[in-house]
Amino acid sequence: MSEDKYISWARFLLRLSPVFLGIFATAIVIFLVHWHFDPQFYSNVEARTLGNARFGLAPLTRVGSGEAAVPLSDIPNIMLYWVFIRTAAFVAMVAAIMQQGLCVLSNLATLKTFYEENIKAFETMARYAFFISILSSFNFLLTSDNFSFGLHFPIGLLLFALACVIIARVFDQGRQLSEEQKLIV
Repeated sequence: MSEDKYISWARFLLRLSPVFLGIFATAIVIFLVHWHFDPQFYSNVEARTLGNARFGLAPLTRVGSGEAAVPLSDIPNIMLYWVFIRTAAFVAMVAAIMQQGLCVLSNLATLKTFYEENIKAFETMARYAFFISILSSFNFLLTSDNFSFGLHFPIGLLLFALACVIIARVFDQGRQLSEEQKLIV
């Protein structure tokens, strides 16, 4: 039996995703190093006040966008390091979720559908997504003369976590039915 083309494409994209996450992580590190040596370079870029979940990052705009904003050069180093550590944690958790998804798709490609490994993978994805959603709910921006705090629950991530839990339960039921069928035969 040949592999489903959608599963094949999804596996290809998930195998390729570490490259993009690596490029993103490298760009963040380059930004951090550059900022550390020349924060005034970013005086024409502003961070708007936080009102919703964006993985802890304020949206960036050019100076004069008309919204309440603060130049990036006014943000203290400790805030920058906090955003860097938080972003690194998000990237690591997203990579772990993608790895679990690749594991499930590889099992599905070999017709190992209702296996304990798939159930554990979906439960792990749900835990990571729930943790990311909690961590990204609390956003703040600290500057030399301002403190902005935002609280927002990322519904998409919470729904993804809930969907993973439900799929894990469905796979568990399928595993139990499969075992019962093997006992009957």
